[in-house]
Amino acid sequence: MALRSFKDPIQPGRPSPSEWDTPADMLLRARTHEALAGSLAEKAARLDPDRAQPALSVLWTMARTHRIRAMLLRGHAACGADDGSDIREPG
Repeated sequence: MALRSFKDPIQPGRPSPSEWDTPADMLLRARTHEALAGSLAEKAARLDPDRAQPALSVLWTMARTHRIRAMLLRGHAACGADDGSDIREPG
């Protein structure tokens, strides 16, 4: 992934566009977030099936956060693929 510390000189409030932010790369990152969310949710369900332990709520929150990130990345990829390149997620 590109370094986000270098700002765009034209729009100083926004990071520079990355060559890794193509729709295909966003879909790959979305699949990674979804896999991580699934793993965290499985672990949380094994350790705390009825969600009674507040200490393990962090795992549930992390799983939800990664699912949201995956959805956002898929949305950004879909918007970026509107150029006719017909990028689709495999499987």
